[in-house]
Amino acid sequence: MYSVIIPSIGRINFLNELLESVYNQSLQPNEIIILLDNNNSCKEAAKFINKKDICEIIFCNRLNLSQKRNYGALISKSKYLIFSDDDDIWEFNKGELTIKSLKNS
Repeated sequence: MYSVIIPSIGRINFLNELLESVYNQSLQPNEIIILLDNNNSCKEAAKFINKKDICEIIFCNRLNLSQKRNYGALISKSKYLIFSDDDDIWEFNKGELTIKSLKNS
């Protein structure tokens, strides 16, 4: 139904809190795409990401925040996209309400 696109600089504590809030949504996403910088710090942080089957980690070379979002949108497999910063926390029904709003507009 929808994909979550998360550009990140590897802030693992924030990222795992966000992921928990996304995993607990009333309407589950089809995929979660996390876009990290392709450096040693992010590669090390990726080892500690609370990753489930629907979550994919992509390492990017020299992409800024907006370029990461655009790349995530390009490779996504879903009709609907929700972009999230890595330090967001989602309410229980954020995905459901966002998709409902997108369908109605």
